[in-house]
Amino acid sequence: MQAANFQPLEAYPGAGKSWKCECTVCGNTVSPRLSTVQMGIGCVFCAGLAKISIEEARDIFARANLEPIGEFKNSRSPWKSICLNCNNEVSPSVYYVKNNGSGCKYCSNKASGLARRIPEKDAIALLATAGHKALEPYPGSNVPWRTIHEPCGRECTPRLAGIRDGEGGCGYCVGKIRDEDSAIEIMKSAGFEPLEPFRSSKSYWRCVHLPCGNEIRTKFNTVQQGKGGCTFCSPTAKIAEEDAVKFFLSNGLKPLVPYESSSSPWLSIHLACGNKVSPIWGSIQQGGGGCIYCAGNAPILEAEAKELFFSKEHFPIGEYVNASTPWLSIHQPCGKKVSPTVATLRAGSSGCSYCGGALIDAEDAIELMLTNGYEPLVAYPGADSKWKSTHLACGNEISPRLTNVKRGEAGCMYCSGLVPVSESEALELFVSKGFLPQEPFRGTHYPWTSIHKICGKTISPRFKAVRSGLSGCKYCSGNKVDEEDAVALFLSKGLKPLEPFTYTHNPWKSLHIQCGRETSPRYADVAHNNGGCKFCATKGFDLNGPADIYLITSDKFGAHKIGIAGATTRRLQVHKRHGWEVWKTLRFVKGEDAYSIEQELISWMREELYLPPYLSPEVMPQGGWTETVEADEIELHEIWRKVMLLAKAKRDTD
Repeated sequence: MQAANFQPLEAYPGAGKSWKCECTVCGNTVSPRLSTVQMGIGCVFCAGLAKISIEEARDIFARANLEPIGEFKNSRSPWKSICLNCNNEVSPSVYYVKNNGSGCKYCSNKASGLARRIPEKDAIALLATAGHKALEPYPGSNVPWRTIHEPCGRECTPRLAGIRDGEGGCGYCVGKIRDEDSAIEIMKSAGFEPLEPFRSSKSYWRCVHLPCGNEIRTKFNTVQQGKGGCTFCSPTAKIAEEDAVKFFLSNGLKPLVPYESSSSPWLSIHLACGNKVSPIWGSIQQGGGGCIYCAGNAPILEAEAKELFFSKEHFPIGEYVNASTPWLSIHQPCGKKVSPTVATLRAGSSGCSYCGGALIDAEDAIELMLTNGYEPLVAYPGADSKWKSTHLACGNEISPRLTNVKRGEAGCMYCSGLVPVSESEALELFVSKGFLPQEPFRGTHYPWTSIHKICGKTISPRFKAVRSGLSGCKYCSGNKVDEEDAVALFLSKGLKPLEPFTYTHNPWKSLHIQCGRETSPRYADVAHNNGGCKFCATKGFDLNGPADIYLITSDKFGAHKIGIAGATTRRLQVHKRHGWEVWKTLRFVKGEDAYSIEQELISWMREELYLPPYLSPEVMPQGGWTETVEADEIELHEIWRKVMLLAKAKRDTD
């Protein structure tokens, strides 16, 4: 470390762990790993890779003529600012501005636009190829340019971009623009005599329609497109009353009141049936008959409604309004008062909510409760409200809901054992199951520290779990292990632990006695004969054979991923089938080297760049989500540059 200009400030923690030191070159406190220093990686401050403070960030933005107006988060997050050159609001990151020297997209676009701008001499030459002669200086490729079109001699305003794309540029020659003489000629050919000068194709033009003799205002482009233009001759024009009366009589309708408009109801007599109706002229014109009685859509009279109610065993006792208004009646089968509508009965409904099970009155509710062994103590509160009652089987007071009683879901908490449990009852159960409690009882849902008499271990089961038979001793069931037993198992498998035991599913650094290499299997795997020495393993990733380290990316997920794969495996093909694209790969003679570089790279992304895993197991069912990062946070070439640095350091040390 001292040879690399680092003075340690604390005891050596291990090659793969951060070691607090002072850089003897710049004097800053840093925490590199011995393994990274051995690869030739030095001080982040001297290399310009250290975290940027807000003062440094403001200085970087000031040099780029940017004035921050938002909150600074970190060097890679967008920072809302005002560009002092163009006064536009932008949000570049400090990292981007530091590396590019600027951060305003508007200024960059303007600069690139000026760089791409066609010289005026070339623009005039291009304009001439389409027969145009400029009348003013070149304004830009997408700005209208006032010119004379020499073939027709008219003044027009084409865009150079259109000329460049093959357009002629003259609206007159392609028929989009008309002069007054040609416009008048077209109007006369369509039967219109203009009464005022031509202004433009989209302006109203006062004319006389020669076929009908009426004065109208129409647009030239409407007439040019063959859409008529005369409101008097149009099918949607206002109808004279005389014509409207003739039309109704021709359809068997005799009007009784003056005509208003084609969209207003017109009271008439349907001559075929003699009923009064109010059809709309427009609906008759579109083929409608105009009589709701003949069509079967007439209002239902009270006599017809009574006949329907009697057929459904309903006897009306209220006043009838119409088919869609509830009508108070008595349902003969149950004798209850209900209010069905004619419409619901015609649709096939019985019309009685009591017979249908949707309603229940107080007397029936009490009878139902008594039938199920509950005696109500208060008036019926409603089917979905708690109803204070006595459970006749045990005599205790409870509050079931009638809806639950009807479905057979109500029960007595005393009979089902859901009432609060006393400490003496809990103690009796625990002792009967072989547990000796070591603290006061707090409740059925709380862990209760106890000693298991069979193995002597201290555990904390819950009363409810023990009573239901779902909980026992974690040590006896193999779900929990103490360090002494764990060490004994590892030694029996030829593994010598090098650090204290933490948890059954955590990697445990050990020495494989047979091959002498350091490995980190999990206790749970070793206990089930699924783990041991990764170097001696006969399945999974081969650390002794050739392997690739790869970098892949996905636009769909917005993520990058680093990983390793055996030279003869199909790992990359699996990722490709899930939409990933391969960016780079690097072959290693030994898989151990690829694995080592992958682990160093992941540590660099997680602990130095603070980039967490971006995707989840649900998004990557094929595995590998722990090696992903968000694409917006780091560039692909940045990751690969780090891979090459680690690979070079690995070759140098070997």
